[in-house]
Amino acid sequence: MKEKNKEILKKIGITTVSKILQILQGGAEASILIFDALTSSKREGYRKLHNYEPGQYTGDNWGEIYKEKQKLYSTLNRLKRDGLIEKNNKDLWKITKKGVLKINEIKPNDIKRNILEKSKPSNSLIIVSYDISETHRKDRWWVVEILKLLGFHMVHQSTWIGKTKLPQEFLEELISREIMDNFKIFEVSKTGNLKEV
Repeated sequence: MKEKNKEILKKIGITTVSKILQILQGGAEASILIFDALTSSKREGYRKLHNYEPGQYTGDNWGEIYKEKQKLYSTLNRLKRDGLIEKNNKDLWKITKKGVLKINEIKPNDIKRNILEKSKPSNSLIIVSYDISETHRKDRWWVVEILKLLGFHMVHQSTWIGKTKLPQEFLEELISREIMDNFKIFEVSKTGNLKEV
């Protein structure tokens, strides 16, 4: 039976330590309440005992705070183990060079996700044409990947068509990569007219 109870507590995330803290919190509050009531007038003491609410004296839940702190410490220790953060001589956490590189690995995926989240279908056909030099080969591959993710299809080398509005975030990324001037974007209207966007 004890093992089953432990398993249940584990499943719902209640550790023995946090449970002890919750019990201690209740005991501490009871002691403070009784002391407060006894040192007040009879009438005031009765009112305090009658109107008592949990957390009135000790504030936040110690057990919950402990659980959240444990999660944080666990994450920090994992990051330290992976060499992504370290403590400086003032015992404060700081990011390592490896950590900075990791952020730079994660950042492109965040940009990609942001572009995809902001994309919307278009009623018109969108044509994207570009001429990106060999010196920007990585940028060219990035553009191809994004256009594919946005549902565009290549009709000719460096010319793609699709029915998705290009989000502002995509255009801003082209500007930050300094390749926006290499792009021509057109919209084919319902009447068949070609308009540069």
